[in-house]
Formats: sequence, C-alpha cells, structure tokens
Amino acid sequence: MRIILYRGYLRGDGKHASSKFKSGQKLLKFDTVRKEDSYVGILSDDYICVDVDNWPESHKLLKILDNLNINFSALKLITECIFTFKVMI
Repeated sequence: MRIILYRGYLRGDGKHASSKFKSGQKLLKFDTVRKEDSYVGILSDDYICVDVDNWPESHKLLKILDNLNINFSALKLITECIFTFKVMI
C-alpha cells in the first residue's frame, strides 16, 4: 500500500511557503523542490499535522497517543516533534 502524505510542494522561506497556496493551484513535485534551500509540503486532505515546539509537551502527547492506541507518525527534531495523523471520518 502506498501512502500519499503530500499533494505537492511549494518553495519555502524558512518554515513558511514563499507564496500563498490557493486551492486548485498547481503544486511542484518533490524532485523539483528538493534542490531548494527551503520548501514546504502541502498535506493531502485526509492528513493533519501537529507541531509541538518543546520536548516535555511532545513527550506528554506521545504517551497519550500510545495509551489510546492512536496511529500516528512522529518526526523528532532537535527541540520539537511533528506529529502526523490520518483523519478517519
């Protein structure tokens, strides 16, 4: 099974897109933006992302998610953790 997390990408400016994203806008492919200094991914409609900016709070959320058996993906960075969830409606 192939999971498509991102619809596409935009050129970035640090943590933000360098241009506004409009619905229906043509997005760039990863092969194009990976050569850039900064880029942002536009999540598919059925995914959400939660950025927790410090380790104590990230650890609390990790424990809650594990205790509730919630499926998630976590990207652990130096000072923060980014959680991604598939929306189940």
